[in-house]
Amino acid sequence: MRRSLSGRMILPLIAVAALTACEGGTKGPGGPEITVMTRNLYVGAEITRILTVEDPNDIPIEVALLWQTIMATDFAERAEALADEIEDAEPHLVGLQEVSLFRYQTPGDFLAGNPTAASNVVLDFLQLLLDALDARGLNYSVAHSVTDFDIEMPILNATYGLDDIRLTDHEVILVNDDADITINATNGGNFAYALPVEPMPGVTIYVTRGWASVDAQVGDAEFRFVSTHPEPATMGGMVIPDLVDLQHAQAAELIGVLRASTLPLIVVGDLNSPADGSHTSTYAGLLAIGLKDVWTAVYPAELGYTCCQDEDLTNTTSELQTRIDLVLFSRHFVADDADIVGELPGDMTSGGLWPSDHAGVWGTLIYR
Repeated sequence: MRRSLSGRMILPLIAVAALTACEGGTKGPGGPEITVMTRNLYVGAEITRILTVEDPNDIPIEVALLWQTIMATDFAERAEALADEIEDAEPHLVGLQEVSLFRYQTPGDFLAGNPTAASNVVLDFLQLLLDALDARGLNYSVAHSVTDFDIEMPILNATYGLDDIRLTDHEVILVNDDADITINATNGGNFAYALPVEPMPGVTIYVTRGWASVDAQVGDAEFRFVSTHPEPATMGGMVIPDLVDLQHAQAAELIGVLRASTLPLIVVGDLNSPADGSHTSTYAGLLAIGLKDVWTAVYPAELGYTCCQDEDLTNTTSELQTRIDLVLFSRHFVADDADIVGELPGDMTSGGLWPSDHAGVWGTLIYR
């Protein structure tokens, strides 16, 4: 059952986490090296604009405009740049967020109660990325996938009729099948707290978020790799208190999952919590349970911004101004190297698009 935050006070996450902070001794590094990456693929448009539509009759028009932007930000083209990043970094594991699947239905039946879900696939981010990796001779496969939100809406078509378009969002973990890595188990789930959206009277849609994990082994290092994408705390550039509370509730669930692990942890994702401490305490809460940040471990004086480029991805000067895409690790590892990818103008596609509205992060850790 999905839960709302109505009437519920959320404690600052840093305080909750500090009550159960990890302890840990240390020993010198000398185990296997493990490289991991986090990459938000970007759905292709600021889909939260649909939440600001005042007249429900305008929703099909706004959805059509969003679809035009998604087509213009051309994921097939961006997938080539993203595959180049993975080829250069050669990660054992990649945590992907905003792995979008779009399906279409003509004519639409959403306004009649949506008795039939749209099923005609028109855009599959995961398959396009896997195809681009395969074309480079890279053998990556899906180690685990979790479905987050699955939302269908009416869309105005070219003849002024109404069709339906369906967006299904996934958390996906890719594994390098050519690397010395074994997947022993998989897990994942959705957060109990989800954002309710009412696009029109009598219709409530839940924007569900979650996490995916794999238990992996590289040499004698067995660990749990977790990828996650909590709800943003901002909308239209403004911090929304209810969204802050929602993210904190989701982060508290995540921390519970992490605390239950008996294995060393590597946690990646678009955490939507700036590392400078602004907006939310999610980042601080994760550090409070003993996790370390690969970026600050390797480059303590560097800003390492990862978010966000313009909606249409055509800005020629980078607009990255906050760091929310993270690679975190438990005391069982030592940070050896790290880098930001997709943040320089030279990383743009031949068509002049950034690979994503986010930059990605990879880190190399040594098991100790």
